Amino acid sequence: APPLGAGLSRSAGEVVFDTNKDLWLCVASGTPGTWRRISGPNSAGALTVLASTTRIYDSRPGTQPPTGTKTKYQDGDIRPLDATGNSSGVPANAQAVMISATATNTNSGGFFSFYKTGIAFPGNSNLNWGLVNSTVAVTTVVACGAGATFNSRMQGFGGSDLVIDVIGYYL
Repeated sequence: APPLGAGLSRSAGEVVFDTNKDLWLCVASGTPGTWRRISGPNSAGALTVLASTTRIYDSRPGTQPPTGTKTKYQDGDIRPLDATGNSSGVPANAQAVMISATATNTNSGGFFSFYKTGIAFPGNSNLNWGLVNSTVAVTTVVACGAGATFNSRMQGFGGSDLVIDVIGYYL
């Protein structure tokens, strides 16, 4: 919703700080104009895209980076992942990260969930598959806990490997 009443003519480039403490930018002139919220109490800010996508985790033995558990996930496994790992460029105070997650060497069906460290599993699924020995990927945004960490959780019998590449972050 635009920050001002519908009857007002606005110009592109105007910036408004509203009573909800949200900061808005008018991106197209009009009545009331086209507005984009650019920050506020419930905003993580703009996406900062890394200069290069960086692999922060790969569960397959013998793969880079060499950190973390190097085995297939099994049903119910939860592993914390560090978005700052492998010199990714993600700062420790990142509120969320955009990732590319790949499940490979899959069981016959299951899913991965990604969620903020420090909270209970919220019951979500981000990456789903339904065929044995498949490789599937998704791009998603995940909230970070302390130190720009997040949890990865696998559900599905028989296991799956997981590869995580970081694309960018939100402060």
